[in-house]
Amino acid sequence: MLTTKRRPSRLISGNQRFSRSNMQKSSVGPLVAGLVLVVLAAIYGYMYFQVNSQEKKMTELQTVIAKDSQTVSGVVNFINTSLSGTQNK
Repeated sequence: MLTTKRRPSRLISGNQRFSRSNMQKSSVGPLVAGLVLVVLAAIYGYMYFQVNSQEKKMTELQTVIAKDSQTVSGVVNFINTSLSGTQNK
């Protein structure tokens, strides 16, 4: 009967062979979770910056609107008083 020599890789049981590959796969999980957290933090930072930028624009716009409405009120009041002054004469 003829016997063949087994290669050293075949002497390792199947569970041992797969456990090495499972260790590599399990180390990818925390890396992916960390990457997802970094992306979420970047999105949060971007949105925070955008909201603050929009808030500054809104405050500036409200200030301009208040000044313009005061100017328009002054002009309307001037026209009304000048018209009522000419009608009384």
